[in-house]
Amino acid sequence: MQSWLELSISGKIWPVHFPPFHDEALTSWFSRLALFHFQVPSTFFMYNMPLRSDSWKQDLDVACSEDILRQLSQKCSQPYDKLIQHTFNYWRSRFDPYDGVSTALPRWITPTLIRRNTVHHHGCKLCILCLRQRPYLKLDTRLLFNIACPIHKVLLTEKCGRCNYPISSHRVFPPLFQVGQVDALAFCHNCGNDFRLEKSRIASKDEINLVRFCLDSLYKGHCRVGNVSLQYSHLFFEGFRLICRSLLRPRQREVMNHFAPKFDPSTHYSLRNQEIEFLALDDARQVLVAAMRLLDDWPIGFLQLNRKYGLSHSDWIMPRDIVPYWFGSVAKEHLRKANITAKRR
Repeated sequence: MQSWLELSISGKIWPVHFPPFHDEALTSWFSRLALFHFQVPSTFFMYNMPLRSDSWKQDLDVACSEDILRQLSQKCSQPYDKLIQHTFNYWRSRFDPYDGVSTALPRWITPTLIRRNTVHHHGCKLCILCLRQRPYLKLDTRLLFNIACPIHKVLLTEKCGRCNYPISSHRVFPPLFQVGQVDALAFCHNCGNDFRLEKSRIASKDEINLVRFCLDSLYKGHCRVGNVSLQYSHLFFEGFRLICRSLLRPRQREVMNHFAPKFDPSTHYSLRNQEIEFLALDDARQVLVAAMRLLDDWPIGFLQLNRKYGLSHSDWIMPRDIVPYWFGSVAKEHLRKANITAKRR
């Protein structure tokens, strides 16, 4: 049996290799490996995977090919079954019913460094207090509903507090990798600002409850909504996403203002598209909290607000929407115009 030194010299495994943290994103782990080898992550990836050199420009946390994962497994002496859990390849079926279907934007996963216009960029979210303990980026913070840290009860941030540039696990501030700064992910890759020195904003109780409920549903694979029986997590998230999208329509603005009176989506967000993953972080936080409060006393509270503001079934469900039963049954049975008219009489 070959020793670790012989394997390192032969190139079968890298001289420096260590396992990722239990909740770390794959790109964050690979960037830290590159820094330990005094390399820029993109260059390190290109040299070690020449046949897949363009893959680093893609989102490996969302769609990492099997051959890349197997090469990483061999180079770092880590089991393949463990590494795949650090990508959404493993988790996506629990929150996206269309897992495996080619879509322009994966549901619930926020984009990174995508330029919608000259105003807003999207970045990787992080908890400043968690970063002070260990300088790495977590995988589940890429999910839209993860807006706060349930451990430290503070809001997540996606931009540098100094230059307002989006946080990324793909890029490193140039002077840092030259001196082997292994905690370079804790610095802004644009201006070199140390995120760990910034101040955190306290999260509200509703925001913490939202994150805890959604993460618990994701990891268990099921959840309970109000008085409704247990639901598979992907069915819950599909209905929850329909509610969030509907709250952004003009007809539901009164319902949205009921929970967030000062809500006004940023000008970069296109109501024509209505993909909630493109919302700015502050806007997404208000929409998600409002949608979760609609589910607090499901379905009684939801129906009361609809009767108060005169909303019907068609205001929540579009003709082409695929609706899970727990949400569709309530909307179709109680919110059809004929039923509303009959009850008013």
